[in-house]
Amino acid sequence: MLKFPRLLSIFTLVFSLLPVTEAVAQVKPDNTLGNENSVVIPIDQDNQRIDGGATRGANLFHSFLEFNVGAGRGVYFANPAGIENILSRITGNRPSRIFGTLGVLGDANLFLLNPNGIFFGQNASLDINGSFLATTADGISLGNQGYFSASEPHTSNLVAVEPGALFFNQVANQPGVIRSQGNLTTGGNFTLWADNLDLKGQLQAGGNLTLQAQDTIRAQDNAANPFIAQAGNQLLVQGDQKVEILAFNHPDSGLFAGGNMTLRSRNRVGGDTRYTSGGNFTIEQLDGSLGDLFSPKDPTVRAGGDVSFNNYTGASLHIFAGGSVTIPGNIRITGTDTADNSIQENVTLSKEIVVDLNGSTQAIVANIDGSTEPTLDIRAGTTAVGAAAITGTGSDITIGNINNEGGLVLLTNQYAPNTALPAGTIQVGNINTRDRMEAGGNIYIDSRGSIQLNSNLNSSAGQMGDAGDIILFADEEIAIANSRIASDSRNGLAGLIEVQASNSVEINASTLTSESLGSDTSGAGGAISITAQTGSIALDNGTRLNTSARGDGFAGFITLDAGNQIAIANNSNIISNADTREAGLIGLQANNDINISNSDIKAESRDG
Repeated sequence: MLKFPRLLSIFTLVFSLLPVTEAVAQVKPDNTLGNENSVVIPIDQDNQRIDGGATRGANLFHSFLEFNVGAGRGVYFANPAGIENILSRITGNRPSRIFGTLGVLGDANLFLLNPNGIFFGQNASLDINGSFLATTADGISLGNQGYFSASEPHTSNLVAVEPGALFFNQVANQPGVIRSQGNLTTGGNFTLWADNLDLKGQLQAGGNLTLQAQDTIRAQDNAANPFIAQAGNQLLVQGDQKVEILAFNHPDSGLFAGGNMTLRSRNRVGGDTRYTSGGNFTIEQLDGSLGDLFSPKDPTVRAGGDVSFNNYTGASLHIFAGGSVTIPGNIRITGTDTADNSIQENVTLSKEIVVDLNGSTQAIVANIDGSTEPTLDIRAGTTAVGAAAITGTGSDITIGNINNEGGLVLLTNQYAPNTALPAGTIQVGNINTRDRMEAGGNIYIDSRGSIQLNSNLNSSAGQMGDAGDIILFADEEIAIANSRIASDSRNGLAGLIEVQASNSVEINASTLTSESLGSDTSGAGGAISITAQTGSIALDNGTRLNTSARGDGFAGFITLDAGNQIAIANNSNIISNADTREAGLIGLQANNDINISNSDIKAESRDG
């Protein structure tokens, strides 16, 4: 298998625009290989074969003054018996222009080195069964002793060792560029490695696909032509200084990998497209630490394995992971996107909410549509990722802080779950869907395992509108500590706070409020419902539940329902007060003991 080690270098971005209409000269060998020079043999009117060259073991070396393939023409390298690698360099001062077909008459790997740049036109194609590497590097190492140089051919030492590291001239007057507009396919690995990459069209590899730039990678599509980067195995996109992917204009555009997919850069990755990985999806910095993602559109990540990056800023984000999702930094959703790019789906949560003191319930449906509502949609441990080469090993969701003003947040490992995986835990920092002026957004956390909160959740409304609901469902335990969970309103209705676990619920030193705060309005308090289906409910260390209503509004009800026992202790309070209307009802039900110690339960109406 071809291996190309990663070397680091920094360049200033200068894209050379190459004219596409002028006549293209064909292949011109140089004389740097002496009596082993390359020889160009006409096959027919439109095709040429390259013979000769210097043979060293399984390596065949070619050297050219110019190397171009005209439109409608083909240039093929002969593949003598025993040759595994064909290495070709361009020693002149002009870029190579591939407007026709470049191929190998056999299964050897092909290396094309031109420090001045390489341009694959719209009608360019590859006829290569093996692997292909095109690069603007100045040379390539051959073990510890050998070297094949394009910029200084006289320094070359050709040996029978497998090609290794690429070397770039760090003081070049103009960085080399590879521009690709064609549909290029190889049977093996496929690598484009340059100072800068400017990519359109389609790039497909039967093995690994590596797109690597010492400086910047820019990839883009348009409404008529997709940009597709597809690997049968691993896909690496690395721009040491910048990765900029603008590929959401065509419905077929995207990055696809049968195995792992990695986007790597020193700076934030601009990743405006669709991602589908049969393995893990990772955004990382050059040192291997997690990197950041930015997208002004509505990106979708589908991965058979784990999804990992540090921060996200941009429009609605959808993640479907066969494994775990880890985003330890901040997620900031800045808005919606067009309907053409968004996922539109109704997701029914795993449990039903309690709607009154009689225990009546109803299903909760999250309406996913990133075009109408700013949306964060994360689903882990799911089978809904298509064909996956790698099965996830867990279904945990670990998120830092989330800010999505007025939008929807869905975190779940209950959606089409892979029940062969361990039940995952959901851990999240602060979540804010409060809108400063209008309605708050809904927050849904639905876990096949447990939920652990040591943070604040806020779905309150601003000056106008209703607060959003906050729903926490877990098949195991829910533990809330040192947290504030608020679904309050000023001039509208407060939202529902539902905490429901199949096992136990523990709330420690925390506040849950669903209040109507406007003193001169007729808004209403929401409701708080806490359920531990088979376990116990514990409120401890000053925990406070409040559904009060100011002004001319009704307070909301509060229910606690435990399969085992309820314990309320250490200055914990349950309050449902109203100014002029009725206070909300408070109901406690347990199959075993209800213990209240040094705590208050109060439902009062001042004037009602």
